[in-house]
Amino acid sequence: MGCSRPLVVDPSKFPLPNPFVNPTLRRTVASFAAKKGAEYFPLIAGAIDGLMIRIRCPSKDGKKYFGRKGYHCLNFIGMCDGDARILCYSCRHAGATPDTLALRTSPLQAALDAGLLPQDHILLGDEAFSANHPQIH
Repeated sequence: MGCSRPLVVDPSKFPLPNPFVNPTLRRTVASFAAKKGAEYFPLIAGAIDGLMIRIRCPSKDGKKYFGRKGYHCLNFIGMCDGDARILCYSCRHAGATPDTLALRTSPLQAALDAGLLPQDHILLGDEAFSANHPQIH
């Protein structure tokens, strides 16, 4: 099932604008800076979270698609700006896959590991993501 628009390390291959280069990065930082309390989190380059997308039970390997929410699903990992616009996403994993693993094996993680996010910037994410990279808080 091909639902993923992969975020790849080569900036010319991003299906959506590369979120880690200007002017996209400048717009994203500005969208978070406009929020109340933003002075506590300067240079936010995005917010990461996961969600489950409900699907019919696949005829093959249905068990691995049965997620923690109690239904068959795909694990969607997305990153958005301060106005909740999706900047990039990956939907490559079955619902039983933990968010931590889904991010760890995603092209977004590869982009972070390749140093595409400037070192003085951070991404916001819950505890499922913060262990994956030092720039995720």
